Amino acid sequence: MKLKESNTLTNLATAFANECQDGAKYQILKQKAQEEGYENIGDVCTRHATHEMSHAKVFFNFITDDGKDCLPNVDVCAGFPFKAGTLSQMIKMIAGDELTQATVVYPNFAQIASEEGFDDISKKFQLIAEVERQHYLTLEQIYAKLEKSSLYSSPKAVMWRCSSCGHEDTRQNAWQVCPVCNATQGNIEIPLGF
Repeated sequence: MKLKESNTLTNLATAFANECQDGAKYQILKQKAQEEGYENIGDVCTRHATHEMSHAKVFFNFITDDGKDCLPNVDVCAGFPFKAGTLSQMIKMIAGDELTQATVVYPNFAQIASEEGFDDISKKFQLIAEVERQHYLTLEQIYAKLEKSSLYSSPKAVMWRCSSCGHEDTRQNAWQVCPVCNATQGNIEIPLGF
């Protein structure tokens, strides 16, 4: 089967559009986080936005055969949610979108690609689904800590690092102001997984 005659082409175009929008959503979330003094949540958003745009490029390259082909239009019929709210609410909503991509959308697209004989595309959908799952897990941890007002505290001593100057200290609670460069707490790298 040729890609131009497949459902996989439409799925690639949908995924491309989705990843571009996700990159933009992370930029919006980053701005909101920074406005509230959470520079390191903004840094997480920047990393995720970069990932999403890299995913979009993967899908774009499949659609255009690595830039050798030009398709005038691929019709896509898909819903793209526009969600807003508090920082915490937006993190939770975007985390839910990431989970849906990881567990429903991309596995479905991978199965269709495999059935249509596009094993390389199927594998990329599977690999990208795993990245989206990691995005979900990161956002869920940040959300949970924000909701409990425990973003900068831990039940056990962990390494806290100032992203401005690199100062590190192992303790249960992060400092309010960096003792070296006076950066605010929002500049402390958030250790996740504890």
